[in-house]
Order: sequence, then structure tokens, then C-alpha cells
Amino acid sequence: MHEASHTSLDGHLYGTTQWKEAVEADGKFSSNYARDNPNREDIAETYLVWFATKYARETFSESDLKDWECFMENRFEVFEEISCQQGLMSPWQEC
Repeated sequence: MHEASHTSLDGHLYGTTQWKEAVEADGKFSSNYARDNPNREDIAETYLVWFATKYARETFSESDLKDWECFMENRFEVFEEISCQQGLMSPWQEC
């Protein structure tokens, strides 16, 4: 999923005002790898967390879910938006 995010999402998001504003508003990164390589790895690292918290919620504690959703809220919103607009999540998500 990490590599698929590079091929499917990087070109749509890096360099856009939408992504830059989301990163700035969140102020944190989903991993050290994303933090150390924000213009190359942030999307792939964060998308995996978004997908897991959305489609495998049972694998996280309520505390972990709240943390992820709080600290990555703006990026998660971007993923929600583009997933619906471009039909990227079909058949998992109805928009």
C-alpha cells in the first residue's frame, strides 16, 4: 500500500495548496520517515494510517484512534475528499 500510494497519490497531492495547508495545520507526521522526508514519504506513510484507521478500526485502541484522528485530521480530510471525488476507494467506500 505504501508503494501504491506513491504511484497513485503523490502526483495528485504534492505541491498542491490543499496538501501544504493540511500538513501545516496538522503540525505532526505519522512517522519519523515521513518527518525526515516530507516531500517524498509523507503521503505514503500517512495514507496507510488513514486507511487502517478507517477500514480496520478494530486493530486500534480508542486512545490510539483519537490520537491519529486528532494529529492527522487535516491530511485525513484530504484523503477522504480525493477518495470520493476520484472514486479511488470503491468498493470500500460509498460517497
